[in-house]
Amino acid sequence: MINTNHRHIAETLKQKGWEDSHISKTIAILKKAEENKHPNLVLLDQSLFVVSLVLVVIMNILIFTGILPLIIELPLWLVILCVSLLGLCFGFFMDHALRHMDLYKHHYVLAGLILSVSSAAIMFLVLQIAQGVLNQSGIYIKTNPILLIMAYVISFSLPHFTYKIKETSKV
Repeated sequence: MINTNHRHIAETLKQKGWEDSHISKTIAILKKAEENKHPNLVLLDQSLFVVSLVLVVIMNILIFTGILPLIIELPLWLVILCVSLLGLCFGFFMDHALRHMDLYKHHYVLAGLILSVSSAAIMFLVLQIAQGVLNQSGIYIKTNPILLIMAYVISFSLPHFTYKIKETSKV
């Protein structure tokens, strides 16, 4: 799952002015170290991806539960602004973390899809559960959950898309 991207390392070293002989020796050392990796470290590398996704789901639950008072009391435009800023910050953090995990490309895309879908589902569930609990107190959430979900998912995905556009424009 997690693997060292030797081509990316070689390109980076070449851009920094390294000689081809030094780059090939460095890549050979990295490949040898990867082949001799202890099985427990291989298992840790593989589980790191799954554990990080689970932590993101837990963080999303905490974030959405924490902003419930804002959703109840603030006007719609301010709630959407707050949710969008949270999504943007969290999306930047997750995109940065996933890019530095050296994931295979399909795992990187899979992680982005899982995070977006789980964020939308978690936000919807938190709002539905909160609405059920708050209805008993006579407090109602007036904000449309679909608008909040769309604002969050778009702003959450924005850092990934801007990075990909920037990356493809370099080529």
